[in-house]
Amino acid sequence: MKETHCPLCSCRDLTGSWLKLTYNGKQFDYAECAGCGSLICEPMPDEATLTEMYDLSYCEPEAASPGEFETPDKFSEVLSFLKGVEPGVFIDYGCGEGKLLLDVKALGWRAVGVDFNPEFAAEARDAGIEIRHITETLGFQADVVHLGDVLEHLTDLDSQFPKIMELVKDGGLIVAHGPLEGNANLFFRVIRFGKKLRGNPVTEMAPFHVILATTEGQKGLFDRSGLEQIEYRISEIAFPAPDKLSLADLRSPRTVGMYAVRKLSQGATSFAGNKTGNRYFYIGRKGGTPPPRSRV
Repeated sequence: MKETHCPLCSCRDLTGSWLKLTYNGKQFDYAECAGCGSLICEPMPDEATLTEMYDLSYCEPEAASPGEFETPDKFSEVLSFLKGVEPGVFIDYGCGEGKLLLDVKALGWRAVGVDFNPEFAAEARDAGIEIRHITETLGFQADVVHLGDVLEHLTDLDSQFPKIMELVKDGGLIVAHGPLEGNANLFFRVIRFGKKLRGNPVTEMAPFHVILATTEGQKGLFDRSGLEQIEYRISEIAFPAPDKLSLADLRSPRTVGMYAVRKLSQGATSFAGNKTGNRYFYIGRKGGTPPPRSRV
């Protein structure tokens, strides 16, 4: 089934793009939104494909997806923010292994995990943390709902994001962060040019990220969902290029090339005021009463 509009900005002008993937004999082409420039998977993976993609091996380090933005301090901004507000109910939507939940619980919050595959978070459940499947009705709302590297995985934002919003109290907060893989930084332009030069070959890879967002598209989703922006900032991280080079890396011209292009790209992004970065951090308030009060 072809997508009829962009799930981020709602623009109905979608055209073919340079990105094509194949997974288990199925091809997934990506359309480009004329409104915000984001890339949208066509068709979206069905339930059977999603189950194959997100099996128990998905969270294993040796099976890390080449599409994942993993950094050692991935949750540092979230935890720093939570330390400054009075504890309440915290929902981690797309909690994965539940590592963040353990740290949030230690700060005095009621931490609840929600995931497509709750078995990922066995360790968190053993620690007494409540873990639910995304289809379950919780029966309560949260002061803070966290979306960490989640939105790019959702195959039906039109129905899924309103349900996420229902998890937040009036005056509560959405704290989100993730990749902006559609932003036109130098690294992205080089990758896209190389693909076009080779005739846009099909890459064999699971479509873990079904939306490659731009800043305009990501902010468009938040704005049209009725969230009041409190904070939005972007940066450019090294991934998928290496952050540093080892002696072994020096024997690979491709790895050295990716490293060099990313360093140039990060320099250009910094010069441009980080407007072309590849990762965002966002805090938005759902309309209603004020958000959790600061301890400061």
